[in-house]
Amino acid sequence: MRIAWTVLALVSIAARPAWADKKLDQAVAKAEAQLAKGKDAEAVKILQKEVARAPRDAEAPLALMTLFTRLGRRDEAAAALATAGERAASAPPAV
Repeated sequence: MRIAWTVLALVSIAARPAWADKKLDQAVAKAEAQLAKGKDAEAVKILQKEVARAPRDAEAPLALMTLFTRLGRRDEAAAALATAGERAASAPPAV
């Protein structure tokens, strides 16, 4: 029985990053949809909210940087890249 609980705990821990990636993928898809409608500001807000939601995740600022680059907003893209770099540097090593 103890092994079953251990396996359950490990599976739930391993699933958390996948859930976070799924939420980011959904946010990027929403932002892309807004961008296609010509609502650039709304697309930016969606990804900024995702960056704030996951304060340790480096992927969210990278998605925001990509959006800013597509919009030609280089200074903001550079700031988002810097944020991603800071988060990546402070992240624990990959297992």
